[in-house]
Amino acid sequence: QTDVGDDLAVKLLRPNIKSRLLADLRLIKLAYQCCKWLLPQSQIIQLDDVLEQCGRVIDKECDLRVEAYHMARFAKQTQHLPHIVTPKLYWQFTHHDMLVMRYHDGFQITDKAQLIAGGVDPAMIIDQLTALYFQHIFIDGWFHGDPHAGNIMINPNGQIVFLDFGLIGQLDPSDRQFLLAVLI
Repeated sequence: QTDVGDDLAVKLLRPNIKSRLLADLRLIKLAYQCCKWLLPQSQIIQLDDVLEQCGRVIDKECDLRVEAYHMARFAKQTQHLPHIVTPKLYWQFTHHDMLVMRYHDGFQITDKAQLIAGGVDPAMIIDQLTALYFQHIFIDGWFHGDPHAGNIMINPNGQIVFLDFGLIGQLDPSDRQFLLAVLI
């Protein structure tokens, strides 16, 4: 708890997690190279770029300062929306292996009984999330990339609280135009 009474949530990386993930990725790459050598090209899915991307994702996921930056950016993008909450960051305590933020109480967004008991209209939540994601994907080109029930909750005031900003999606303007064309 802080000196002003805020309860804190602390996210820690597991010891040696990055080296363990990179070792696993090296084994996957080795197995893939063996398959490429043993099997005809027509039977192999080209995964070189995907495996390289996995390495880049591991680097970003294992630095909680990157997640903190994403969280701060998301908070700024949604500050005008009273129904969206992003936990306050405590930058002074946040490091590559530790992220410190304000703790938020609430329940999973998928708990329909809790939504109704709390006077929250599930259809309204769906509308709010849909509008937010359309804004972020098609206009901003930047969005929370891991929106599952463990990362989005409803607080006692009926606000949507986003958690875990380790995975962020980005779309350049041409990709956004393509997606819009597909939808229209």
